[in-house]
Amino acid sequence: MKKDKELAPELYQVAIEKGTEAPFSGKYWNGKEKGMYACAWNRKKVSIP
Repeated sequence: MKKDKELAPELYQVAIEKGTEAPFSGKYWNGKEKGMYACAWNRKKVSIP
């Protein structure tokens, strides 16, 4: 698990403080690639079917 100090301010706000990004603004907002991804904070695997 990354320490809170190691997260970028925007990532900390979304991952830890349960904030959100503006709609259709994120890097992967329209991603369609299937595969395994990892949470930026705790590295738990997230599957995209």
